[in-house]
Amino acid sequence: MSPNRLGIAMLVLLVLVGVTFFLRNAHDTEDHAPPKAEVKLPKIDKDKIDELELSAADHPKVRLVKKGDDWRMAEPVDAKADEDAVKNAINKLGELEVTGVAATKAENHAKLEVDVAKGTHVIAKSGGQPVIDMFVGSYQSSNSMVRLNGQNNVAMVKGSIRYLFTKQPREWRDRTITKIEVKDAQELTFDN
Repeated sequence: MSPNRLGIAMLVLLVLVGVTFFLRNAHDTEDHAPPKAEVKLPKIDKDKIDELELSAADHPKVRLVKKGDDWRMAEPVDAKADEDAVKNAINKLGELEVTGVAATKAENHAKLEVDVAKGTHVIAKSGGQPVIDMFVGSYQSSNSMVRLNGQNNVAMVKGSIRYLFTKQPREWRDRTITKIEVKDAQELTFDN
């Protein structure tokens, strides 16, 4: 065999080996899809939560603390808290239902409003230890966007929940003027 033919035969053999290697790797990647992204939120016992810290870029930080059976606002002022507002927020934390994953990369956090600049930062504690530390973001397609602090994956949580945590301090305060039972009232008069 002449040296020219031997060189051509070697070149053809190398090309065939390369094509075989490429096709085999392409076939292997089709068989093994990348792992599916998921977000696991911690299971929260709402009865054990005794502190809530809430902050957003356009609202002052609010810290609510349970004292005995009552809730108080500890920050930005010391005042009795609106029990219904606190209970609604805590109940929602105990009912969070993940319906899917909205994003897996940090560059999507701003668009989904789960970053520090746009998200509502929610920290719930029990005995001084955080039970959940998350950012609540936008509401899209019947789901709220939620990202656990320190993670990139963004979960879609069933329903609209941001309004429960994004409130001005006055909305967390107990603004009751007086309590009167309906059975005790006989007449109500308004004078303007």
